[in-house]
Amino acid sequence: MARPNRQQLEARAKALRDEIDAKQKEAARIRTELSKKKRAEDRDRKILVGAFYLGRAGHDERFQAQMLKDLGSYLKREDQRALFGLPPLPEPSPSRVGEDADKASVASGEDVAIPEASTVVAVEKNPEQAVH
Repeated sequence: MARPNRQQLEARAKALRDEIDAKQKEAARIRTELSKKKRAEDRDRKILVGAFYLGRAGHDERFQAQMLKDLGSYLKREDQRALFGLPPLPEPSPSRVGEDADKASVASGEDVAIPEASTVVAVEKNPEQAVH
């Protein structure tokens, strides 16, 4: 069997490089697709859990009060707080320097106005329809 000449070896090397490039592009496409699928599954889980708890809050005033108290501690952005009828966070006062102002307001027992159930519960009758 004759040894391949230089031209044949270069052609074979180029073909292998092209194959490697194609496989790398395919792998990158698959990684992107997997990442999108994971994000979509995470989003769907959050929607379903949110729908479940908002539905429960619409039927159980004590649960709603606890949920809003917990959200009051968790939510920091004014636009997010407004979705649940929570007041804006107070500006940190000089006496609270170095102390988390949010924890301080919860610890002090400050009341949070609880909106009507109809303003908190904005879930479709069939939550499964909301997930696509």
